[in-house]
Amino acid sequence: MLIFSIIILISIFLLLPFIIHDVNQEKLKEKEEKEEKEYRKQKELKAEQEWEEYRKQKELKAKQAKEQKELKAKREKEEKKKKEAELLEKKRKYCQQLNKDFKSIGAKITQKKEFHYKIFAPENIKIDKLFNSLSNIKHGIEFDCFITDLNGDKLLQISEFNYNYCSFLFLDEEREKVTFDKGNAIKQAEKFLFCYLENRHIKRLETSLSSIIKNGINQTDKFETVGNTFEEKACSTLENSNYDINFERNIDCLKDNDILIIDYELPNKSNLSNIKEYKYIASAKEIRTKEYTDSYIAKRYENVLYSVTLRSLYEIFTIDTSNEIKGITFNGFITQINPATGIRERKCILSIQVDKNKFSQINLSHIDPKACFKAFKGVSAAKLIDTSPVTPILTFDKKDRRFVESKDISVNQGTNLAAMHWEDFEHLVRELFEIEFARNGGEVRVTQASRDGGVDAIIFDPDPLRGGKIVVQAKRYTNTVGVSAVRDLYGTVINEGANTGILITTSDYGHDSYEFAKDKPLKLLNGGHLLALLHKNGRNAHINIEEAKKINEKI
Repeated sequence: MLIFSIIILISIFLLLPFIIHDVNQEKLKEKEEKEEKEYRKQKELKAEQEWEEYRKQKELKAKQAKEQKELKAKREKEEKKKKEAELLEKKRKYCQQLNKDFKSIGAKITQKKEFHYKIFAPENIKIDKLFNSLSNIKHGIEFDCFITDLNGDKLLQISEFNYNYCSFLFLDEEREKVTFDKGNAIKQAEKFLFCYLENRHIKRLETSLSSIIKNGINQTDKFETVGNTFEEKACSTLENSNYDINFERNIDCLKDNDILIIDYELPNKSNLSNIKEYKYIASAKEIRTKEYTDSYIAKRYENVLYSVTLRSLYEIFTIDTSNEIKGITFNGFITQINPATGIRERKCILSIQVDKNKFSQINLSHIDPKACFKAFKGVSAAKLIDTSPVTPILTFDKKDRRFVESKDISVNQGTNLAAMHWEDFEHLVRELFEIEFARNGGEVRVTQASRDGGVDAIIFDPDPLRGGKIVVQAKRYTNTVGVSAVRDLYGTVINEGANTGILITTSDYGHDSYEFAKDKPLKLLNGGHLLALLHKNGRNAHINIEEAKKINEKI
């Protein structure tokens, strides 16, 4: 037992270092494990802290980036909004200008919605100006353009419009669409539309020309009578009478007792177009015209002049509600260039005198203008298109405001005509012509003294062959009368619408004066003619140029 115990103790003693080593090893291992665990824990904690720091940094950066992005987006949005506002303001200002531009060419423009407009262009608008304005409309502005008639009704719509494509939609029952898509589409469309609208105008004008009298009857309630005297009311009525022909109206009216004398500037041939039709040839890209025949032009012009004449008579008789006149003498004049001389001439081409009671008995709605004119014994050339002059039935301006009371001038053999007062000389000339023309019922009036080379006297000669209106200029000269005075007389004859001009002087004329007066309705009477005229009418006087010059020098 002891031995066993000793063996056990020896075993223990022998094994004890190993046991102690193992225990130490175990403790060391545990310590190492603990340290490793603590290390890992510290490492994990550090890693976790680093991750947390990284995450926070990342979140901060992300937040800052987001804030910067949001700030940038906000700035961009504000900038965009500012630019949009500026663009909007520019658009609005442009639209205001656009409105003015279209109104300036005669188009009406309305706003359908913001930056979308409706444009209404009347058919008499200038097509090139319309297309130019449409071409200048900026991108972003929408429009619907309509061509309207003169009553405002839509004729067609420009449905599409750009350089390479343009189309029209006719707004009638058939609603036909015409398209241009080759080459410069706008130019082609412009020419086509020009032809279409011009042809409409031609048709409307032709209808109007054939209904001048009927249109006048329908306008009776629209007559504008302005003025204090009947002459002024008559002139205002004729001047405001509405015609589709564009012609200059130079109208004078004179009431002589119970007769109203009217001098009326009629339309010239040039006021009526000879073009019958415009046609756009797409293959040639050009506009071609077709003209009326010469016979049609002559007949149309004749109808217009006779119709204007009869309508004017109707209008004046209509406004005469207080029966101030019993009849009218209407003298129709035209002013045009004489192709032989190149000088503008005014001449009477028709004249008619109508009794009010007889005129009221006809039905103007169903008459033939020429036949009616001739039935009232109107005077005109066989063909009005030739504009041949005729003598007015009754002359005008017998009560010209320039006329003054005449006075008798006594002369005898001792009277030097070249030295007498210039005003007395004019009245003496008036006396001589009054005696000369009184045999045929003529009348002579002296105009206001002016010494300006104007009309000194006017003669109204009723003789149907040589008569009419004659203007007289008297020159109490001591020198030769220059050609300029003769030219002035000719200009006065034309301006006064006179048939003849007479220039009478105490001296004589040069070769240039006689040459200029050749083949013109002018008569040049020198000092010899004047003395002969005095002697013919039982008066005597003399002309002494040198004596007159000496007297003038003393004055």
